[in-house]
Amino acid sequence: MILPGETLGILGGGQLGRYAAIAARTMGYRVCTWDPDPESPAAMLSDDHIQGDFLSAPLREKFLSRVSAATLEFENIPSELMNLLSQSVRLSPDPVAVMVAQDRILEKEFLNKLAIPTVPYRSFQSESEVELMHDGELDLFPAILKRSRWGYDGKGQVPVKDLTDLKAAYFQLGNVPCLLEKRISLEKEVSLILSGNPKNGYAFFPLIENIHVNGILHTSVAPASVDPNVQAVAREIALLIAERLSYEGVLTVEFFLDSHGRVLVNELAPRPHNSGHFTIDSCGISQFSQQIRVLVGAPPAVPVLTGAAAMVNLLGDLWVKGDPDFSVALSSPKARLHLYGKKEARVGRKMGHITVLDESVDLALEEALRIYRHLQTS
Repeated sequence: MILPGETLGILGGGQLGRYAAIAARTMGYRVCTWDPDPESPAAMLSDDHIQGDFLSAPLREKFLSRVSAATLEFENIPSELMNLLSQSVRLSPDPVAVMVAQDRILEKEFLNKLAIPTVPYRSFQSESEVELMHDGELDLFPAILKRSRWGYDGKGQVPVKDLTDLKAAYFQLGNVPCLLEKRISLEKEVSLILSGNPKNGYAFFPLIENIHVNGILHTSVAPASVDPNVQAVAREIALLIAERLSYEGVLTVEFFLDSHGRVLVNELAPRPHNSGHFTIDSCGISQFSQQIRVLVGAPPAVPVLTGAAAMVNLLGDLWVKGDPDFSVALSSPKARLHLYGKKEARVGRKMGHITVLDESVDLALEEALRIYRHLQTS
């Protein structure tokens, strides 16, 4: 076990890294972050920050000389770097698990091997494969074409309704490997966050219900308003994924609940998740504290949510006319305001969030949206 006083490394410097740094320092660890941005949100709260390209050999050696173990805050870390780091220090999660989650095609193939349900799809490695798509596959339309790698928050995705659209979209996305996913009738989108490893077992946070706007998470509530059987199935699937990957760390599984009552896996995130921000103020343990516990070799704590929570994302859109008026958020005894310290607000950029805790999901969400509407008009 790695004891307090040692230095933990965090690859990536966004808000997820920032909260991981806070959790680590609260537990008595020093923190070294590595990110190309010298003013990243995580760097502001770290003991040490390495600024530069993730593929720099000198920076890699510098990072290794300072940390006893390392984790990541987003999955798009070069696999070459992760493989090299894992040879010298404890790295959580394992590079193989991250590689699966980095690539939508690999991810779908992995899930299919486990007979885990997903939406119908077709993968393309080249333009010639797009040209060869036959009439028997037309039932995939309407669909969404997604880059296999480097897509997030709705980026790298194009809706398509037929073969003509598909060819244009494939060109638009750069003629790179892509995944064509059939659009289905959705009842809800939910996510499940677990943490742990094969040795110490896995602990689950409550199932979370999510609403997206323009491909970006807008609101999350917990516990999700679903049949208990849905939560049981989601846990069973998430545990199977973790066990087959010998997973170590925090893993988020995003699910679709379709109109036929099926639980389908959308995608995996090998890290804490935006939808789990409510855990910072509830559950007795946050997803970020779990991330650090697993990294240092401690067993995961058992999360307990009393009552309910609602979270609303605050995007840069709210800053278009200047700094929002946060007085209502700060005046609400049930609300918790979180700002990420980002110096530049841009449309679509995650600048912070508000969490509201209450006796029920309906009450928590009502208050969260009341505060959000005030921010929109202030």
